[in-house]
Amino acid sequence: YLYLNNGDGTFTEKLEHLFAHTSLSSMGSDIADINNDGLMDIFTTDMLPEDDFRLKTTFELESYAFNDKKASLGYFHQVPQNTLQLNRGFLPSDKQLFFNDVAMFAGVANTDWTWGVDIVDLDNDGYKELFMTNGIFRDLNDKDYLYQMREQNVGRVSMGEKIDFSEFIEKWPSTPLSNFVFQNSGDLLFVNRAEEWGLGDPSFSSSLAYGDLDKDGDNDLVINNLNQGAFIYRNEADYKTGNHYLQVKLIGRGLNSFAIGAKLSIYYGDNESVLEQMPMRSFQASHD
Repeated sequence: YLYLNNGDGTFTEKLEHLFAHTSLSSMGSDIADINNDGLMDIFTTDMLPEDDFRLKTTFELESYAFNDKKASLGYFHQVPQNTLQLNRGFLPSDKQLFFNDVAMFAGVANTDWTWGVDIVDLDNDGYKELFMTNGIFRDLNDKDYLYQMREQNVGRVSMGEKIDFSEFIEKWPSTPLSNFVFQNSGDLLFVNRAEEWGLGDPSFSSSLAYGDLDKDGDNDLVINNLNQGAFIYRNEADYKTGNHYLQVKLIGRGLNSFAIGAKLSIYYGDNESVLEQMPMRSFQASHD
C-alpha cells in the first residue's frame, strides 16, 4: 500500500497509480533522494539470492499460472527482488506522480534474505549509499534438506509415530551471509564495497542504525545480529577520503523535540541534495 496525504487529515491509497510493480516479500524500506534530483526515492528489500548456488538450492519462482491467478483475484504485480523505485516527478499530461523500478539496472536487486536497508552517505561524497543487513539463522527454504526430511519421515507420520521435530531443527542448514554496502557512483549504478570497506563479516544481521558516534563528521554503523554480538563499525572516511561535511542542529517545536519531519535542501550547480529528518526507518531501528 502507498497512502498519499491529502493535507486535510485523510489519506488516499495510490499504489497502482504510482508503481508498475512492488517487491513480493517486502522486508524493510527506506525513503531518500538517491540521485540528488530533489525527489524522494523508495528502496524495499526482498529475498532474491545473490549467486546461482543459493538461487538453485533455496529459491523457487512462482509459476506463470499461479502469478496469473493472483492477478485475476486482484493482487497487484509483485516481483521477488529488491526494488529501487526512482521518483520521476509528475507526468505533464495529468500531473500524476510516478515511479520506475531501476533495481536491476542499478545492480542492487538480489541481496539474498535481506532485512533492513539504510540510504545514507558513508563516504561523504554527496551521494547516498545503500547499506543492507542480510541472513537468516536457519535456511528454512533449503530445498535439499526439505526433500530429505520429507522422504525420511512421511512413512513415520503415516504410521502414527511420534516425531521429535527439535531434531530436524538442529540439523537444519545454517549459512551466515555478508551484509551489503553499495557505493553510489552518482549515475544510478552501485558497486558492493562490503569486503573492501571492512563490512563483509558473515553474520545473521537484522536491524541497523547509523549516526556520528565519535563526532568526526561521518556516519558510523551499529548492526544487531542473531545469536552473536552486535557490530559497531567506526567510519574512517573523514581522513581517508578528504571529503568535507556539513552538520546541522535541528530544533523542533513543542513536543517534537527532534524536529521530526524537517526537510533540508542543499543546492550545488544543477543538483539538489535533500534530507528529511525521520529517525524511524529501515527494519526495527531508530537513527541518530
